[in-house]
Amino acid sequence: MMEDSLLTTILNQVFGWVVLTVLLSWISAIGYPLISRTLVKKEAGQSALFSLLYGLLAPAATTVTMILLSLPALSFIFVIDHCHATHCAPHTVHMQKETIKGAMLVSLILVLLLCVSVIMLMQLLKSRQKLKLLGQLSKKSTAAFRIVDSPAHLAWCVGLIRPQIYLSSGLIDALSPKQIEAVLAHELAHVVRKDNLRKWLLHWATFVWPSRFKHQIRRDLAHYIEQICDVMAAKVNSLAVVDTLERYDSLTKSGFNSSEPSYLESRREKLEQELNIHCGQKAAPLVYRLQSIGIMMFLGGAAIILSVHFGHHLLEWLLR
Repeated sequence: MMEDSLLTTILNQVFGWVVLTVLLSWISAIGYPLISRTLVKKEAGQSALFSLLYGLLAPAATTVTMILLSLPALSFIFVIDHCHATHCAPHTVHMQKETIKGAMLVSLILVLLLCVSVIMLMQLLKSRQKLKLLGQLSKKSTAAFRIVDSPAHLAWCVGLIRPQIYLSSGLIDALSPKQIEAVLAHELAHVVRKDNLRKWLLHWATFVWPSRFKHQIRRDLAHYIEQICDVMAAKVNSLAVVDTLERYDSLTKSGFNSSEPSYLESRREKLEQELNIHCGQKAAPLVYRLQSIGIMMFLGGAAIILSVHFGHHLLEWLLR
């Protein structure tokens, strides 16, 4: 009775993973605003790491949960004893997909998962095309960046695995060599840290979060990342970084982007705060990273135990 074919086992795992990931994602999303209030007061590196790990919590915890549910001898420690007919021994999740309800639910989940996979693939292909087009429209400089002919004041890096730095000709003309060095130091920090990949992972890990919450955590991570890279650039030349932010602020006020000055002023203030934090730290930054990892391991463990405890019965109930 409890023997499943390979296809049935795969369907069970996929269905269970999607259902539990969605539920855990919603629970995580509801709890994030409270957590974010604490993160704002922490060092940017610690806050960025915690935000990323928190966003990845639901899919990661669900993956471990589904592995445990496929190993009844381990998972039944956390599952309430129950029977299916005369079978009362520890067992994998028993889903009756032979019913119309079961078949429809599994089909719906598979279609939705396929749609999301196609969207992800299309996004990656589109990004690759944009990167190729940028390469054709830009010219390589003697330094480690490419120049795009544009009057706008722009600096950014493109790519997930091997990011490439781009600077606009308008920005290069507007800044001094020292300021350009500060901009490059900031962008190089993004490249070294693989920040585009971090943001991409968080984007898809929070895909099913309610709109308000997923926008908040993505925005928060982006801000923390900018603060980290400002600090890394400031370690090379703090005066140049502050001067560059002030210069860019004046450029935007002169007509380019009226919404940016307040953000740049905030970044400058955050940079000063971060530098003060780093100067006054009694413990090494590694200690704070380990604290974040430790807290997330505790939350992940709790999420896994609760998912196994309630997930087994929930999945069987959905497809009974």
